[in-house]
Amino acid sequence: MNRNEQFLIDQNISNISNSIQSMRVLFDEKFKQMDGFKYLGELEEATMLISRPKVTFRTVIKLNKIKTMDVDFTNFYHVNRMILADFFLNKKYEIHLRIACDPLKILVPPKMKIFINHQRYFYFKSNNFISINLTRHFLHQFKTFNPLYLEIAETDVRKKYFCGIYLFRKLSTAEIKENQCFGLDNNLNKVDYVKNRNLWEKINTISMLKEKLNPSLFEFEIVTDYIKISLICPLTKLRIKIPSRGKKCQHIQCFDLESYIALNEKSEKWSCPLCDKLVIYSDIVIDSLIKQIVDETKCDEVNLDINGKWTELNSESSSEASFTDTIIISEKDNSCIILD
Repeated sequence: MNRNEQFLIDQNISNISNSIQSMRVLFDEKFKQMDGFKYLGELEEATMLISRPKVTFRTVIKLNKIKTMDVDFTNFYHVNRMILADFFLNKKYEIHLRIACDPLKILVPPKMKIFINHQRYFYFKSNNFISINLTRHFLHQFKTFNPLYLEIAETDVRKKYFCGIYLFRKLSTAEIKENQCFGLDNNLNKVDYVKNRNLWEKINTISMLKEKLNPSLFEFEIVTDYIKISLICPLTKLRIKIPSRGKKCQHIQCFDLESYIALNEKSEKWSCPLCDKLVIYSDIVIDSLIKQIVDETKCDEVNLDINGKWTELNSESSSEASFTDTIIISEKDNSCIILD
């Protein structure tokens, strides 16, 4: 074997090793995320399973590796039975086996056998389809060292499984609600989050316009022409820069994104100033049509027709902005309907 051939072999080995390491890091990150639970520690980092010919994995779950804000078992060789009982029963900690072959879709393989301390560990597949909760075993055994062996009946050799063992704490209903309202990451830039993810397309706004301006929605026959929209934020009384509202809000009228988030980060109310619905930052959308109007006009109010075309209104004649969707029934008279 010459030097060039050896170099190519070494390079291939290095590329494969780097690829496996990248996948391991990705799976490890995904395994630590689970709805309704808080990740607290790692008992076995994500590892690629070997197929020979069955897909198998062996390790030892060592409870004296556990260290959290509440407990520290690292000073023990054998952890006391009473301490473990309090840890699992009263403090609500759980040990989970995470396993998958796709980091974007964490699903437990359908045909898998698990043995802990040389005994078959049975679990309900309906309750353990994204993660296998091993806590029940530790409530019966209370052992510090627990040999684990798993075996997967997999015929597709192209599938590469990764698995890891992690410590979680189940969140209370109040904690889940708080996380939903204020986000798991307090340092998250919520404005950028909305800008990058939640854009409300023009066609969706036009669909809302057609619903509101459709005469069939009313019990009596009327001809509706426009909806009046204010470009003044109801929170700050300043001109809107980034027109936004909640995904479930029924009104077209918007508030300013930056103002809404800044005020609600302080007040922690997160309620729409127009309809009082709960609107957390992840449920805010930016209206593309209203954003175009804001960018292309200097007025404070516009009339929107059923096709999304707008007419500027004289700002001086409408100094008191209306913050509800106002439907102009006819241009010949000044009658209108206010939609809450």
